[in-house]
Amino acid sequence: MSKVKVIPIQNLLIDLQNPRYDPRTNQKEAILTIINEQGSKLLSLIEDIANESGLNPSELPMVMPSGDDKSFIVIEGNRRLTALKLLLTPSLVSSLNLPESTTKKIKVLHEKAKDTLPTEIPCTIFESREEAKHWIELRHTGENGGVGIVPWDSIQTQRFRGA
Repeated sequence: MSKVKVIPIQNLLIDLQNPRYDPRTNQKEAILTIINEQGSKLLSLIEDIANESGLNPSELPMVMPSGDDKSFIVIEGNRRLTALKLLLTPSLVSSLNLPESTTKKIKVLHEKAKDTLPTEIPCTIFESREEAKHWIELRHTGENGGVGIVPWDSIQTQRFRGA
């Protein structure tokens, strides 16, 4: 049975078994992989987090215990966690040998938002990957006959935007 708990960001770990890429051996390697694979999309996410002072409150990261008493592995929400960790930690950004323009942009966003960014976030805790599998699958595999996320068509999108 899942439960929601507020967890310090420093206690959240990138999933080394993330389905977006082949398994990784450590946190730095996983973060670099997400940065390299997501490119400008990750920078857009970082900018949105900075502008909105945090993550989308309607989409909680899904986590499971890591095996120690305080850390959790993020099994859904690794892009968001990576973006938030980069935004909160300029020393991490500097240690990654990113292009100078990327490093500068993230550091400017950090300065802009550092006083309003969360240092802990609500997460949905599952005991295992298997317990979370159904929900992750629905999040990433389309409509699934109406059970998954059903996107709006262009008319519905225009109606929402008031066009």
